[in-house]
Amino acid sequence: MEIEVLPFSPVAPDTQVRSPGLHVGQVIQDMLWTLNRKKYGSAVTEQTRMLWESGFLWEDALSHVLARRLTRGREGVIVQREIQHRGLWMTPDGINLLEDRGEEYKFTRYSANHEFDSATFRHWHWQAMAYLDAWQMNTCDFYVLFINGNYSHAADAGPLARHYVVEYSDREIADNMRMILNHAKGMKR
Repeated sequence: MEIEVLPFSPVAPDTQVRSPGLHVGQVIQDMLWTLNRKKYGSAVTEQTRMLWESGFLWEDALSHVLARRLTRGREGVIVQREIQHRGLWMTPDGINLLEDRGEEYKFTRYSANHEFDSATFRHWHWQAMAYLDAWQMNTCDFYVLFINGNYSHAADAGPLARHYVVEYSDREIADNMRMILNHAKGMKR
């Protein structure tokens, strides 16, 4: 038997067509890089790309399944529709027009032990509040799959799924949008 090992990557070369212009995710990534170049400025490896792709796959699958399940018998849930708001492009995972809520689906290696309002997840909150600003809403449902759970070595350790309902104040949303727009002004387009 002769076996040849060839490189393989399920990561598609930027297959998602995005509208030209600045996207809120790019602004947030630049904000993170500005805050901590060591953590967020390192070279992107194939492993990093595969982790991102896993997250995109999770979001795509969850968006599709949740949209099918949650919208059965009712209308009003919009899934992954790109919109432009205040000069920035954005693509919320879901918008529930009937309940005035945003929806975000996350796949992460972060530990489930972190408090959801900690700095670990701040960029998720920035992103969600930008979407909520666009849709004039205050509440977001986060459906999170912690792939490594809480990093426990117990016999029942493993992935954990959590559903967080976060309600932001009008002021938090306005301050967040102001911060994002101010940062965007300083970025090269």
